[in-house]
Amino acid sequence: GKAIGVELTSNTTLHTIDLSGNNIGVEGGTAIGVALTSNTTLHAINLKGNGIGDEGGKAIGVALTSNTTLHTIDITHNNIGDEGGKAIGVALTSNTTLHTIDLYGNDTGDEGGTAIGVALTSNTTLHTINLKANGIGDEGGKAIRVALTSNTTLHTINITHNNIADEGCQAHGVA
Repeated sequence: GKAIGVELTSNTTLHTIDLSGNNIGVEGGTAIGVALTSNTTLHAINLKGNGIGDEGGKAIGVALTSNTTLHTIDITHNNIGDEGGKAIGVALTSNTTLHTIDLYGNDTGDEGGTAIGVALTSNTTLHTINLKANGIGDEGGKAIRVALTSNTTLHTINITHNNIADEGCQAHGVA
């Protein structure tokens, strides 16, 4: 994983890479995150099922704040937790190139869900986000609900299999 991160830093021809199911781990995920801060050619990356953890998730979040070429990222089943979810939420407030992000099954919880919801109120480029099975509760649900009232670019959002109850479906008097 770390070696791939090093290679992605200097590679100038690769547009798509699928690294799913390779046990890249935290160190590899972090190295790839660092590489994505400077890579200027990659358009799509699949990191599905690599156990990059919260540190890898945070590194990816940092990368997404400055990366200007990535359009699609799949981070499904990587245990990025609330810290990784928050970092990605912060990144989505400033990222202007990402169109699709898949965060299915990462246990981002309410904190990550809230940060992502807040980001969706200002993000104007994201078209598709998958937040399925992340343990998002009412607070995250409220933030996402508020975002959906103002976001005009999001086409698809999947928030199934979370812990959003009635209270999370109603935000600030909007039913």
